[in-house]
Amino acid sequence: MKRETATIRREIRELDYITEQIVRYERENNIGIGEAFDNYREALNWVYDALEDEPNFRKDHTEHQEFFGLIMRTGLHKKDNKEDIWKLEKRLDEYKTHGYDETELIIRYQLEAEELGKTPSARDARKSDHMPTEISYNNSFEKWSTAKWRAGHEGHEKIGTELLLEKLKDYIHNLNSEVEDIADYNIPTGNDIDESDNAPRERTFRNDEDIGGYSEALEILGFQKLREEENGKWRAKDEVKTSD
Repeated sequence: MKRETATIRREIRELDYITEQIVRYERENNIGIGEAFDNYREALNWVYDALEDEPNFRKDHTEHQEFFGLIMRTGLHKKDNKEDIWKLEKRLDEYKTHGYDETELIIRYQLEAEELGKTPSARDARKSDHMPTEISYNNSFEKWSTAKWRAGHEGHEKIGTELLLEKLKDYIHNLNSEVEDIADYNIPTGNDIDESDNAPRERTFRNDEDIGGYSEALEILGFQKLREEENGKWRAKDEVKTSD
């Protein structure tokens, strides 16, 4: 009985992980819901042939770069059995139907929360490009609050201000890990952090009432540089005030 339970839990974790990687790929590349991996059927046939002829996917994959990126993200390139590929195939079939099973709904909710820095509301869902409206959640979970609870959220939670600032500080330090003098740091723009996989989203700082915005976050952290819109350079806060 314990072995059966462990197997079920492992399969659930695998399903969650594969679904998350699919949706993350979609979000990171600004692709509409269900529109990524249009040629996945052709790509899957390529994978099955590769498993037969060239283990470990050494076969030329230049025509299936998008799909191969997903294979790499999920770690399936390290495996050589069709059972794992079948799981990915089933997940992609669900993804392309726009039918939204419970797994995909919860993953989309959690990733939206990650980007917003707070528990998404029904209004947030309606505004999102990567999250179905509350109607889909109500159809599966009967009410919005149940979906929110299933996603691991209660009330109107938000990522703590201190943790949010800590993540930004770590990102900037890591970005400049080879720079000796902090005065020479390259300070990322809001667009830069939005395009990064390792930084909080720019609007997360706007949504935090204790911070108020990305520029304010930089000031709080002591980087005290503001963006100069005219030429895209960065200069000290005092210089900006003097020139006004």
